[in-house]
Amino acid sequence: MSTPTSLALTNTLEQQHEIILSALGDQADAFQRNLIALVTTDHKLQECEPDSVFKAAMAATSMGLSLSQQLGYAYLVPYKKGGKTPRAQLQIGWRGLVQLAIRTNQYERLTAVTVYEGQLKKYNGFTGEINYVPSARTSNKIVAFLAYFRLKNGFEASLLMTKEEMDAHAKKYSQAYQYDLKDKKSSSTWSTNYAEMGQKTVLKLLLKRYGVLDDAMQQAIVLDQAAVTDNGPDYIDVDTISQDDNGNGVAIPNEDLDVCNEIADYLSILLEEGKVNEADRTICLNAIKDYQSDKQHDFTNGRTPTEWREILDKWTFKYPRKAQENLV
Repeated sequence: MSTPTSLALTNTLEQQHEIILSALGDQADAFQRNLIALVTTDHKLQECEPDSVFKAAMAATSMGLSLSQQLGYAYLVPYKKGGKTPRAQLQIGWRGLVQLAIRTNQYERLTAVTVYEGQLKKYNGFTGEINYVPSARTSNKIVAFLAYFRLKNGFEASLLMTKEEMDAHAKKYSQAYQYDLKDKKSSSTWSTNYAEMGQKTVLKLLLKRYGVLDDAMQQAIVLDQAAVTDNGPDYIDVDTISQDDNGNGVAIPNEDLDVCNEIADYLSILLEEGKVNEADRTICLNAIKDYQSDKQHDFTNGRTPTEWREILDKWTFKYPRKAQENLV
């Protein structure tokens, strides 16, 4: 039986038929059937704006990532912001990141694991030396998350995040998880699938810092946990507050300052190389002026570092970087 939302999605797909056919060719019909079937069996997705469902699904498909929950490559996750109609957010699974990395033909080995008590015998964050013994597990207590890769040219890198560090990350970047903790509920993906989210997070951060990223991997990192719009990603479940409990501006970490500095540098490069069109040139110049003003106030007024992060993502979505240039 068709629901009002599935009918609305069908109408959206009919309106976008030429775009779908141009992008997917022979796979267009299968894409539409699978998407309608996915929404029909998920009552929460049925409440979302049909256009957000379509665009998130198209983004995943354009990267060659199936939305099958059994594969775990990518997901459409409903999110509601304020009193607005829910929208579908695209979330890339850690297996999806592995698939994209394999397709670059640059990685010899790539993995991410949940580390349980007793399994990690040694980890040196400076040298990257790891002694991880899966069979030494002594309990079901999660103590850390570990990601590792080795390129075909011999370069290797690893990243370990403790359970405490992952908890802090989830609380900082997921408002839904904050609400779960406050209301003692389990509605967010961090609550219902903590290990999966932890593995994705540690792998994503490792790849962003040290990995070789082609265009598809860059797009996956930019669009992850965002509603896909014509103007780029719109991050729904991201905490952008940079104030203390009294509403006063707070000092931000050096890593966040590095992100802000990178954004200004990137926008300047776009202008110098003449990569932006005339309409975007003024926007770009104003953004740099805003950045300089925010920096003078240590980012305690104006935009927060997270909001500057979103600006960078939107610009790199519109003006992609070369494959060898990594995001922070």
